[in-house]
Amino acid sequence: MANDTVQGRLLELRQSFDRAFAEPAAGERVKTTLDLLAIRVGRDPYALRLSQIAAIEADRTITHLPSDHPELLGIAGVRGGVVAVFDLAGLLGAPRPDAWRWLVLAKGAPVALAFSAFDGQLAVAPEALAAAEPDQLGRVHEVARGGGLSLPVIDIPALIARLDAKALPRGERIEPRGA
Repeated sequence: MANDTVQGRLLELRQSFDRAFAEPAAGERVKTTLDLLAIRVGRDPYALRLSQIAAIEADRTITHLPSDHPELLGIAGVRGGVVAVFDLAGLLGAPRPDAWRWLVLAKGAPVALAFSAFDGQLAVAPEALAAAEPDQLGRVHEVARGGGLSLPVIDIPALIARLDAKALPRGERIEPRGA
């Protein structure tokens, strides 16, 4: 009888142990939102998925380079590396601003996108993202809605794919960091 009690208790402890890995830790919330950065390109508001961004930097010096591609502003030293800096307004087909204060580093590629203003971070429910008809440049596939806002969400990987095709016409491609 005592052996059955010990066996029962061991089974109970084992199940409790297994459940601890399947359930969120006490006090830990299950992530139910998507994190976005609200930015402005010129005067136009946009959003970027935080999951597509490696970092955001302010007031970096950009060394201008001659180029046949008007969107390429030059290069910048960021976090011990060199990245190609592109004018986000130019990539979006918007008028070029007088100045760029912010750079967002794309995750997985040595590319930074320069823009005018950083408005803040947003957390939106997944259902607040609505599919948008991709524009001719392939840059916006979603719109974040909620709280009176409606922000086009820029698809950074789609922009980089477009850069691969346009800026590197000889079959070269932008290699991910560490490749």
